[in-house]
Amino acid sequence: MTFDWDPAKSDRNLVQRGFDFEFASQLFAATYVEFDDTRRDYGERRVVALGLADGIPLTVVFTDRVAADGAIVRRIISARVSHRTERRRYAEVIQHARAPRDGEDAEQAADEGPR
Repeated sequence: MTFDWDPAKSDRNLVQRGFDFEFASQLFAATYVEFDDTRRDYGERRVVALGLADGIPLTVVFTDRVAADGAIVRRIISARVSHRTERRRYAEVIQHARAPRDGEDAEQAADEGPR
């Protein structure tokens, strides 16, 4: 996956929050939870992702765009350390996603990962 962001905004994030958007993009290399950001009409679909980057719980807002060659480019809009309610939501979704189904033991569920 290819990532994109406003370099000035990423630099501000580094100064204000201690990490840049390149670090935040690590969230997408592991298991994460996403949901639409419906707080207002942004003129594009914005998505909130909850997950971990180097063990740090992050909340990343992004939008997917299509490049000229047809490839999807994930544009990071904002990133911050997750609030307690976001960490709890992430943990609940991940725990539920990994719960065994009827007729399946916990080891099988863990092997399959989140659903």
